[in-house]
Amino acid sequence: MSNERIIRLLISKSNAYKDGYARALAKGDTYAAKKWKEGYQLIKERIYDLKQE
Repeated sequence: MSNERIIRLLISKSNAYKDGYARALAKGDTYAAKKWKEGYQLIKERIYDLKQE
């Protein structure tokens, strides 16, 4: 799979993580919100790395 296709999939996944983070915050679940945020940041880092290749 080309980097461009992987990046598009990761962007879609990052949107899901952002939504999960927002839902966790709305429920007041700080532990889950932290996990969603960490996952989102890892995806953004991977996207950045793929763009650099």
